[in-house]
Amino acid sequence: ELFRKRRAKDSRVAGLVGQPGFRGYMLSIVGQRHGWMVAILSVAALFYFVHLSHAYATLAFVPFFLAYSVLHGVLVYLTRSIRPSVVLHVLGDVSILPIQYGAIDDPLGTSMSMHLLFVCVTAAFALFAFWKLRSMVAHG
Repeated sequence: ELFRKRRAKDSRVAGLVGQPGFRGYMLSIVGQRHGWMVAILSVAALFYFVHLSHAYATLAFVPFFLAYSVLHGVLVYLTRSIRPSVVLHVLGDVSILPIQYGAIDDPLGTSMSMHLLFVCVTAAFALFAFWKLRSMVAHG
């Protein structure tokens, strides 16, 4: 019980502190000086660097960290807000950390095909959400 409460708190803190720092402050300053592309990529690299203290932050996870960070940067660019990024970070941590630290079993088991199916379904929902978000931003 204590573990679950601690990890939930860590997840909220990471999203509520990390996103304003990375995507609010740092991304906006670098973006104003060097453009959004440079800002998103440089903040993504720094995001990975900051996570090097985590056991899972190996070279094998570089593509994940960069893609995840670029996604957050693009969300900020499209919406001009860090709110979607904060929500995504908190929800991601709340979902992943209990599995990572062994508090619960992986609900998908060890089947690679189940994980691949989950990623594809999640990506489809994400693409739909981005499409809707883009149309909402364009209309107002």
